[in-house]
Amino acid sequence: MKVHGLVDQVEARVLLARGIGLRDSEGFYGSYNFRAPGADKGHFRLKVDAAGQPVELLDRHERIEDGYKAETVTISTAADGVKTYGRDLYFDNGGQIISHTESIEIGPQGPRNYKVAADSSVDLTNWIRRNRSSETLAGLAAGGSVGAVVGGLVAGVPGAVIGGLVTANLVDRVIAQDQKVNNASVPSDLDRAIAGPVKALRVGVQVAGVAAGLVGLAALI
Repeated sequence: MKVHGLVDQVEARVLLARGIGLRDSEGFYGSYNFRAPGADKGHFRLKVDAAGQPVELLDRHERIEDGYKAETVTISTAADGVKTYGRDLYFDNGGQIISHTESIEIGPQGPRNYKVAADSSVDLTNWIRRNRSSETLAGLAAGGSVGAVVGGLVAGVPGAVIGGLVTANLVDRVIAQDQKVNNASVPSDLDRAIAGPVKALRVGVQVAGVAAGLVGLAALI
């Protein structure tokens, strides 16, 4: 099923390129931007042989609707007539990112050498999205530490306290905004276990940060 699905997707892109592409000496090329529904756009280059058969295709397709999807499909034809169909997929709807590459060779004896490879570059992002409480805790700690060091150099112990709390809150706001957008992943067991205490700590830091900001403002005035 995966093999047929991959081949069908690429062949559909070939038909699209033939239907809407500009023609030159090598084949068809062009771009498209379908604004409704969704926001589909892409560009392509389809090379054909003397008989008009596709020998090479590169088609990059993007769609923004219920998330972001980027898909690149390819065909390459070897001298022995074996065609290699390829597909790179990246899909992010605010949950776990799906990203992988797959390819299949089609020769005289049929399909062979089907391969699929996961994209390891999204592993960290996916882990963070399943462990939002850990991300919050790390952000509060990092922001507080940096702010405390800088504040301490400027104004000693009071500056360290104020700087730590204010900076921790600034970092937390950035994290909270990202978590609000990317909140569709199922939390891990660890995240569920520490969610309550981390939420309480977050609220405490927010309250203390407001108080520290007011004290710092009063000192400046």
